[in-house]
Amino acid sequence: MVALVKRLPIVVRSEIGDSGDGGCRMVVDAEAYYAHRSFADDMWIRSGKIGFESYNHDVAKGYVKRDLRPKD
Repeated sequence: MVALVKRLPIVVRSEIGDSGDGGCRMVVDAEAYYAHRSFADDMWIRSGKIGFESYNHDVAKGYVKRDLRPKD
């Protein structure tokens, strides 16, 4: 059985740079959930073969909640 998602370690860094006061950027170790690679081809086709640089508000507008998706 193929897992639907994979939990992978990531490192998150803030975009706020050093303000010159000797401070540093914040770095946090975290985990992120990614769809299993076996879904990549289907997701690519369903997205109209359009990729996204990052998940943002514009991309999220196209998300369809599970209970609103077709049942077939």
